[in-house]
Amino acid sequence: MVGNSFASAPATCICSSVDVTAKRGVIAELRAAGITGKDAPRRAETLLRTTAFRAYAATRYQVLMRQTDVFPYWQYKTAGDGRVRPAHTALHNRIFPAGHPIWQRIFPPWGWGCRCLVVPLTAR
Repeated sequence: MVGNSFASAPATCICSSVDVTAKRGVIAELRAAGITGKDAPRRAETLLRTTAFRAYAATRYQVLMRQTDVFPYWQYKTAGDGRVRPAHTALHNRIFPAGHPIWQRIFPPWGWGCRCLVVPLTAR
């Protein structure tokens, strides 16, 4: 049985709602550092998305660890599109015990631009 139905939503939520004011501030800093043209807005977007997703993931990990009695297994999920790296695709739908050491290496995001998720599962 799948846990929180919000598990599939964070990548979409985070990626579609980058704060305009924050983005402008990051663009200004990048331009001051010599990054100009179309590169600055794209880098700003990537930096803000990555930071937001990492913050979400850190919180998600803490919440899931507190729920291991209810959700003793976690399933790895990719974004499922053509931009997923082969190493991440190899883990798609794999299920590991919540406390397994592998999660220390692969809990998303475990690479630049990683959009993968962990879905908590019950024993049934």
